[in-house]
Amino acid sequence: MKFEVQGGSVKEPISLEAAKMHIRTVIGDTTEDEHILRPLISAAREFAENTTGVSWAEQTIDAYPEGWGVIRLPRPPVQEVLGITYRDEQGEEHVLEPDRYAVDRIGAKIYIKDPPTATLDVGHPIKVTYTAGKGELPQTVRQAMLLLIGHWYNNREAVVVGSAASVEVDMTVRTLLNAKREWWF
Repeated sequence: MKFEVQGGSVKEPISLEAAKMHIRTVIGDTTEDEHILRPLISAAREFAENTTGVSWAEQTIDAYPEGWGVIRLPRPPVQEVLGITYRDEQGEEHVLEPDRYAVDRIGAKIYIKDPPTATLDVGHPIKVTYTAGKGELPQTVRQAMLLLIGHWYNNREAVVVGSAASVEVDMTVRTLLNAKREWWF
């Protein structure tokens, strides 16, 4: 199933102050570090989400299932389904009424009780828009994100000649995140 995270502001689970403390900069420092660290915080969260399959910050997602029935949504946990729309073969968009489906927020599934009988358009005929995100960040995920932020801050190039630190950081981060991986098939 294809999906995309809608643009907009995300309240990052790691604060700028926590990142500064981790890399040992002065709290309250207003230098250019803020402009370097904020994208690193977002990138570390995205890396953790891509590795674990879990939304660690609240965000709105559009998912495009291929058909009706039981729809398994990526990036749990589901907070709220905002709407389900579908296009018929004429390209006309319709809204699936909430009483025609049930949501399992923990299992990140939608059970379609009464699927439309219209022939669906080709491409991405069904779109599920929902909010997802954990309420709190587990310490293992927090530590993995801080390791990434610190490593990326100190090594701003893709290759560091003569350093084994990159391999060690990568192994450590993946080990920490694998413990929180959401396995779905």
